[in-house]
Amino acid sequence: PVPSASAGASAQDLATALADGSTLARRAAIAAASEQDVRLFTSLTVAWSLQHDLFQPPSSADKSRVEVAQGSKISSGLLTSYDAARYAMEALAARSDDSQRTRAVADAKAATSVVNAAVAAGSEDKRLGAYAAPSESTDPSVSTQVLWARQVWSNVVSAEVQEAGSAKASSPAREAAVTGAVDAARRATAWGADFSSLPGYAA
Repeated sequence: PVPSASAGASAQDLATALADGSTLARRAAIAAASEQDVRLFTSLTVAWSLQHDLFQPPSSADKSRVEVAQGSKISSGLLTSYDAARYAMEALAARSDDSQRTRAVADAKAATSVVNAAVAAGSEDKRLGAYAAPSESTDPSVSTQVLWARQVWSNVVSAEVQEAGSAKASSPAREAAVTGAVDAARRATAWGADFSSLPGYAA
């Protein structure tokens, strides 16, 4: 069920309902046996977490993907998605003004930590030497650099949702994928990305 509050609910009531909903969806995603159910619940966790962020900022106490993963391997596709995000963020950091540079540096650091941990864990490594940026933006108000940031982090969201579905139930790898999907969605949203009602989910 969609988390809901009474007709006269306050903003705090809505934030609480969304927090409760995302927590329940996260638990369901981690424990589900069906791959499709896992992907659906992971996507719901992302969607409701992003909605909750509209009312309250994410907690600084949230664990990172690397901390949750506890040294577990990731797929070569997810590793490549994070490496593409790292590459793009490092490129943007070198070209951007102060406000965008700060965000790009933080994002590059986060992506690099996932890449390094995955390689150290023995994940299959199919990283590329370079990744192509968008050649143009269809929206004149959006630069190709910002579009690139939105694309790479949105791609990570999709890859994490798929990763969650293939990981063993109740494992650190499953929990890390759910955590990573939410984190990547927040990073994409910070660059202005819009997500569907079910981010990263394909039935």
